[in-house]
Amino acid sequence: MVLVEPIQVRRAAEAFGAAMGELCVEEVPVPVAAELAEVLARCERQVGALRRALCHRVTAAGAHRLAGERDAAGYAARLAGSSVAKARDDLALAERLEVLPEVAAAVRDGRVSAEQAKVIAPAAQADPAATGA
Repeated sequence: MVLVEPIQVRRAAEAFGAAMGELCVEEVPVPVAAELAEVLARCERQVGALRRALCHRVTAAGAHRLAGERDAAGYAARLAGSSVAKARDDLALAERLEVLPEVAAAVRDGRVSAEQAKVIAPAAQADPAATGA
């Protein structure tokens, strides 16, 4: 695994935001728009997976208490800009995926969405051979 510095992620996010900010949706040909929508959906799944895993890591380490939050989900919600209920679901999924490396890898690379993982994970835990683990 490669260590990535926050500045690298910030620069990539800024470059991505600048490129997407210049995109005029109305001028994109429909076939190109469909391809871009598919690519962006995969990126969104990948970024979400990484955000969930990182929020789980910091809350499992107790960072929420150091930040003055009593509840891990409250802290994760603040980090992600989401509701506490959504953060709680995200943290539970990230924890569940820790013991399902095949499913976690599929989520991380964007082949499987969080919604799909929530359905797959219980079955994978019940029958690990089903995922190839």
